[in-house]
Amino acid sequence: MALFSSLYYWNYIQVEVFNMGNVLSEALKLPNAQQVELFVRLGNLLVGEGLIPSNTLDGLPSVEMTA
Repeated sequence: MALFSSLYYWNYIQVEVFNMGNVLSEALKLPNAQQVELFVRLGNLLVGEGLIPSNTLDGLPSVEMTA
């Protein structure tokens, strides 16, 4: 019974925790074009929040925002 409970917990209940290192590690596994797209989209979000100046993204390729 303990084995079943343990397997059930680890497969269906436990929520995976993400930290900045995990996210960056996964981002580095993307192809180059997708890494640039991710960078531009994050930059647009940061500009929209007013955290970085809008001229920071000058010279970067434009990326269409799709859902």
